[in-house]
Amino acid sequence: DAFIGLDQITQVAPIIEQMFGKTREEDPSNLGTEKPHYIPDYDTPRFRLTPKHFAYVKIAEGCNHPCSFCIIPKIRGQHRSRTQESVVKEVKELVRSGVKEVNLISQDTTYFGMDKWEGRRPNPRSGVDSTRGESLSSLIRELNAIKGDFWIRLLYTHPAHWSDELIQTIA
Repeated sequence: DAFIGLDQITQVAPIIEQMFGKTREEDPSNLGTEKPHYIPDYDTPRFRLTPKHFAYVKIAEGCNHPCSFCIIPKIRGQHRSRTQESVVKEVKELVRSGVKEVNLISQDTTYFGMDKWEGRRPNPRSGVDSTRGESLSSLIRELNAIKGDFWIRLLYTHPAHWSDELIQTIA
């Protein structure tokens, strides 16, 4: 047995090969890292399990909220956004392939891009503000400009990051 974390996702095959010589009685290998840094990108190999008409697009990984009932920050690490360019490139390709419903997902979708803002870092209550850099609002506007017949669904938003700008962008 081997326990792996997010940072080892690209090393699954070598890890499995390494485990073949071990017996079940030996201690399991714990290869997970304490603070993961991995984030999938446009170039990450992908095998879609959804029907052709919809797809999930992971826009960020991790979470910065210290909710007492949730273990996600411990397992997934701090929030890390993909670049807006990477997400747009992936969605363009999905739409070109016939996807009609694009589901944007992460543990905290509304925090997209805010982890990369220059200057004062946003706090857990900061609203979306694209004047400070990439944000969910700027991402939605870029995705809306893609040619094609499709719609966008947002999953796993956190109410602390909703702002008038985000509401206006969605409208």
